Amino acid sequence: DTIFAPYRGFTSYSQMHYFYGLHKMLLTPSWYDEVIPNAFTPEEFTFEREKDDYFVYLGRVNYDKGIDLCVQVTKQLGKKLKIAGPTQDLRHLGYDTIPDHVELVGYVGPEERAKLLSRAQCLMAPTHYIEPFGNIVAEAQFCGTPVITTDWGGFVDSVVPGVTGYRCKDFKSFVEAANSVHLLDPQNCRDWAMQSFSDEVVHNKFDAWLQKIIRKDFYYV
Repeated sequence: DTIFAPYRGFTSYSQMHYFYGLHKMLLTPSWYDEVIPNAFTPEEFTFEREKDDYFVYLGRVNYDKGIDLCVQVTKQLGKKLKIAGPTQDLRHLGYDTIPDHVELVGYVGPEERAKLLSRAQCLMAPTHYIEPFGNIVAEAQFCGTPVITTDWGGFVDSVVPGVTGYRCKDFKSFVEAANSVHLLDPQNCRDWAMQSFSDEVVHNKFDAWLQKIIRKDFYYV
């Protein structure tokens, strides 16, 4: 593919390194490029310290998003799983009937999303592919809800193990994380989201990057 931009912004270091590998730039990374996450408005998310007894998944209800893993982990622990997404069944994932511990809540708007995320024990996002960023992880953390994800992609930047959630690579570690997630402090999740992804913080990062480009203020040109 033709690269037309002399300066490139990425939402995660994973995305930047993938790009460098794809374009054979491993020996020639650019001093001009920057990693800046997506921005969120904190007021759109409700912070809750007290949680209800359910786990939540929110997003596309596809195999590559790790839905089956969410179902199996919560079944192992006897936990309720709420799946929010555009589907009325799980037949496309191999389930003839909806498991007893699973509730399909369908599409949720901004207010419903905030309530659903803020009252959950945790958000599960075990995406199988290399997620460029994963907005829902930041959204959950703004609500004070820890997250359990896979250990690659944008999650490496957005999830602080043992503080805002856990990153896992096998079924046992997912189960252990789900058993421990209630020990994490919701305030730490909110604080991390505020200092990392709030619109003011991200906008300032963009401003600093653009000013740096204008001044040609780089170590090497």
